[in-house]
Amino acid sequence: MRQRLRDCWAACSDADVIIVSLLPYLFGYMIAKKLGVPLVRGFYFPSSPTRAYPAGFVRAGVQLGGYLNLATYHLQRHVLWQIARPWVAGAAKEVLGLHKLPLLEPFGELDRQRQLLLYAYS
Repeated sequence: MRQRLRDCWAACSDADVIIVSLLPYLFGYMIAKKLGVPLVRGFYFPSSPTRAYPAGFVRAGVQLGGYLNLATYHLQRHVLWQIARPWVAGAAKEVLGLHKLPLLEPFGELDRQRQLLLYAYS
């Protein structure tokens, strides 16, 4: 984890903007925070919260309704962040000098700020 973050930091340390896919998303998020530059997400499948259907962990065909569909995305993001946060925090502190990561998932922060999100599919 630490070595991968070091590699990403070396590659991005003078960037004006950082573009990430889903896998290195957390590294990109932390580096963009450290540098104070925009983070652009570039995903190859839909991952934005929506009322139209639930998140991927919900069995296909289950009808929850708009409010609960949207809630499943927030639940999924929060659970994934709580799993990743402890091991990400150590690397962020050691490599980037970031001493505190948010308790709540950071994914929604970019949505609320209306940061650019690109979907690379047709």
